[in-house]
Amino acid sequence: MRAALGAGRARLVRHGLMETVLLGLISAAVSLAFAVPCVRLLRVVAPALLGRPGPRPGWDVESFAAPVVDWRVVAFGAVLALGAAVLSGLVPALRGARDPEAVLRSEARGSTVGVGTLRRPNFLAAVAVLQVTAALVLLAGAGHLLQAYRQLRSVDPGFDAAGLLTFRLSAPYREYEGAAAASLIERVLERVEAVPGVVSASVSLCPPLRRCSWTSLFIPGRTGNGDPPIVGRYYVGPDHFRTLRVPLLRGRALTAEDRAGRPRVAVINETAARRFWPGEDPIGERVWFGSGGGFADPDSATEIVGIVGDVLYGRPGEPIEPDFYTSYLQFTWPETTVLVRTSADGTALAPSLARAVAAVDPDLPIFEIRTMAEQSERSLDGERFATWTVGSFAGLGLGLAVLGVYGVMAYTVAQRRREIGIRMALGADPGSVLRLVIGHGLTLAAAGLLVGVLAALALTRVLSALVAGSGAPRPFVLAIAAPVLLLVTLLTCYLPARAAARIDPTRTLSAD
Repeated sequence: MRAALGAGRARLVRHGLMETVLLGLISAAVSLAFAVPCVRLLRVVAPALLGRPGPRPGWDVESFAAPVVDWRVVAFGAVLALGAAVLSGLVPALRGARDPEAVLRSEARGSTVGVGTLRRPNFLAAVAVLQVTAALVLLAGAGHLLQAYRQLRSVDPGFDAAGLLTFRLSAPYREYEGAAAASLIERVLERVEAVPGVVSASVSLCPPLRRCSWTSLFIPGRTGNGDPPIVGRYYVGPDHFRTLRVPLLRGRALTAEDRAGRPRVAVINETAARRFWPGEDPIGERVWFGSGGGFADPDSATEIVGIVGDVLYGRPGEPIEPDFYTSYLQFTWPETTVLVRTSADGTALAPSLARAVAAVDPDLPIFEIRTMAEQSERSLDGERFATWTVGSFAGLGLGLAVLGVYGVMAYTVAQRRREIGIRMALGADPGSVLRLVIGHGLTLAAAGLLVGVLAALALTRVLSALVAGSGAPRPFVLAIAAPVLLLVTLLTCYLPARAAARIDPTRTLSAD
């Protein structure tokens, strides 16, 4: 009517956009008002979501993600809201301004377009289909990540984390270099093992689940002129495997007699034995390394004296690498991690352990005091965070799909109210009208599910490649997500369908 009365196309488009932009600005302001308290709540519950305890005195406070609302978040939200408002308002504004006569004809009496058919799909129906597709993809992705997370939590790390406590030492290199570093650690371990409640203690430059020490390996007669293999290298104490409760498979473990001035020895893990000496006994074999206090000298090669079980030093789901253990008494660094096996609650021993270290050197602080159980949980922070994030978006996607299908069906019923009245006046019963509207909604949902299944399969394959140890795509996740989404869509269509079935044909036709 505005166009028929002389309004230009640009003016009509501006008028339509003004309404949607105003709605977008109001939505952005309301969202920001909710975002600030929600972020504060998230900072409180985030440790529980990530499976880690709250801050404790004397313990380091380290967060995987610190949510905050700053100007960047506000600007991003405002641009997103305005962009969505412009896109959602531009299409109907252009359609109405392009052909005003068609719009007026569609409002005329006698206009009938089948309410239960998709022979003339429109923009709203396409949007609803895309929303259902997105919801199924997000639900399938969240289910896949959840199953992968549960699988990673069940991975055997090769050691007993219960009752194991770790803390870091970082002595200055200028004071503790060479033999002085080994002497310092030896005295620290003696003091730590004297603390009541401590069963045993050891050291390692890198504790389990935190791989950080690599070196090149040379095996006489096996490594040629090419690049030498890279292996894990750990400087550990005599009670290391007893502290971690790692089984000794063959030979002997390291002892206090393996110190400077004695023949250099090493213990290897089972993976190293299989990789470098397949079908052979590596006990007695000699190797040397690319670095590390005399161990890199071919004339003073290291003898392999034992084989122990595999220990996971990478992230859960990553493959076990070949590892070599040497005695810190023969060479070590002044920076290391102390591993303490306790008979009770290890967290209560933190002050006593700090005093034990201070008795050796008052200027030597300890930090990053953690239980190994906590470290195990931290190793899965990324997977846990991704699961919660995708799960949250899956919930939002499901809500948007419900709103999209409901909006399309409610709009369809409102637009076809006169036609439904004519059908009922000609003898259609409320049950047939109910089935007609629900069938239209289920058709939209089925189209979205068909596209969503293909997209979800592609997504889960990508997630399987990105998330270590997540395994192949799990079809049963889709087998659960698709019927659930279809059931939710059915319930969503019931409300507009019930409204259509309750239309009074007498009032509807008399209104025309």
